Amino acid sequence: MKVSIFENPAVTEDHAEIHCQSATDEILWAAGLLENTGKRLMGIKDGAETPLSISDIFYFEAVEKRTFACLQKEVYEVFLTLKEAEERFGNLGFVRISKSVVVNLYRVRSIKNDFEMRTLICLDNQENLVISRHYRTAFFSAVFALIGIAVLSQSYRLDGLSPLRAGILLYLITLSCVLGIVWLYGCFLPLHPDAFRDIFFSFSIPWFLFALFYFRRLKRETNRMDREIRLLRGSENPDG
Repeated sequence: MKVSIFENPAVTEDHAEIHCQSATDEILWAAGLLENTGKRLMGIKDGAETPLSISDIFYFEAVEKRTFACLQKEVYEVFLTLKEAEERFGNLGFVRISKSVVVNLYRVRSIKNDFEMRTLICLDNQENLVISRHYRTAFFSAVFALIGIAVLSQSYRLDGLSPLRAGILLYLITLSCVLGIVWLYGCFLPLHPDAFRDIFFSFSIPWFLFALFYFRRLKRETNRMDREIRLLRGSENPDG
């Protein structure tokens, strides 16, 4: 996706326009992210109301029918349910990890298992949260979707490369993502000893067969266009 930013001091209110052939999930995610940027939520602490930036919230937690927004150090009570928080801020990276917690994926530093085989996420403030088994699949799906969107959003950078270089770079990026996903699953589920080797060959062989077919077809099309150009030039200069 190509991204252009135009600065104009005369603009009184920032706005964005997205031009696309169709509103894909990635486009809708980007639109939702832009729409919610800068949104604030009122939090209450010690009887005083404070506007909270959504990006500063590490997670929402429900305790005895009350909902709290947990920041890096402070905790504020907010008047919305976890379901409402998940629905309103899901496109900003908030995902449910248990019945009582909705976490901000952008504040997750690492994922690990403890000695009790529980899945833990470590936040930027060094706080650890437990991912419930029931919500584990949804959590990893959200993580992979976020990674996929991040990769796709940078695809416009390949426009200036030759087809061969772009194909090789895209192969390496995609293979890295696939192996990364397998490695991440291996942190929580046992893998076959040859899992990475099998994944490498299962992914690489079809990829290179497709690449061979694509570049042979590209070469034929290029040769055909060259012949047409030479014929066109010859017809324009019959005496040449």
